[in-house]
Amino acid sequence: MANPEEVQGLVDRVLSEWGKIDILVNNAAIHEPKPVLETSLDDWNKTLTVNLASVFLCCKAVLKSMLCSGGGKIINISSGAGSRGFPGNAAYSASKGAINAFSQALAGEVRKNGIAVNVLSPAHVDTEMHRQTKEDNPLVAADDFMSIEDVVNTALFLASDRRKQVVAMSVLPASRS
Repeated sequence: MANPEEVQGLVDRVLSEWGKIDILVNNAAIHEPKPVLETSLDDWNKTLTVNLASVFLCCKAVLKSMLCSGGGKIINISSGAGSRGFPGNAAYSASKGAINAFSQALAGEVRKNGIAVNVLSPAHVDTEMHRQTKEDNPLVAADDFMSIEDVVNTALFLASDRRKQVVAMSVLPASRS
């Protein structure tokens, strides 16, 4: 998702088959927790490329189609780490914070053209990526992880005609008390 030619090829294939793109959900991410002193420049660049450059490239690739068809919805998946950096996760947190800022800027650019850009920033989600670190995470109790269905349902709401523009939405797990 970080190769411009491959992203454009994917968009071209979708346009060829379906004629237009109404909804884009950007959800590619990697997460390799390391303290800053152990993070190499290659680690940093890889994380920002996969997590952030892919969002930029995919948005840019679908915008012409959305502009020509009169609108669309873009949902960029961020993370609570984007607004509250997590220790040992500086690259991941920086990439998610940048997605938040990028999405706000893009929303301002395309809103007048009928394109809604939203950011979905879930708390910890019960995925393989987070399962690897949940035992070591002092910030979240093991039963405070959201289900993938919670995130999917929120994205479906943002993609629906019931919601035009949110720009940012944080999703937290329900209280377990």
